[in-house]
Amino acid sequence: MSQDSLLDTLRDSDQPGLAAREFLEAGQARLDEAFHEAPITELVHGRATLVDRVLIAAWSLFGLDRFAETALVAVGGYGRGELHPHSDVDLMVLFRDAPNPEACSALEGFVAFLWDIGLEIGHSVRTLDECVSLAGQDITVATNIMEARTLAGDDRVRADLAVLTGPDAMWPN
Repeated sequence: MSQDSLLDTLRDSDQPGLAAREFLEAGQARLDEAFHEAPITELVHGRATLVDRVLIAAWSLFGLDRFAETALVAVGGYGRGELHPHSDVDLMVLFRDAPNPEACSALEGFVAFLWDIGLEIGHSVRTLDECVSLAGQDITVATNIMEARTLAGDDRVRADLAVLTGPDAMWPN
């Protein structure tokens, strides 16, 4: 099923949460079946790809793709494209500036949806300035940002964050 067809399935469903949960369960079942034949790296990357597809579709389903200078960013191990079974899905919603109330409302629905479909997410919602400040105070935040990748939204915001929190910016000579 293509990314667009997954989104269409969720949009057309009376119960998009159930459809998303079934999609995840079917995908995980395929990965489980391949456990003894496939290299483990293939399986952890496959699980990340499976979850990516649901997150990207849900981002659009909740209308978050209409907000400029906003990105859904995978961080940490998930940012590297690795997701082990039963691992939490580390996400950051990154705004260039403080989000407006409409974006906050859509984001609340998005996060609730992810929990409802059974994804254990670790998430943060931050602006560029907040990320820069936190990265300067905590090396674990800085390293999580280094392993970030944009799943949906405006990749320029994540790219700007990478520059602002990169080694040259954080630890000048």
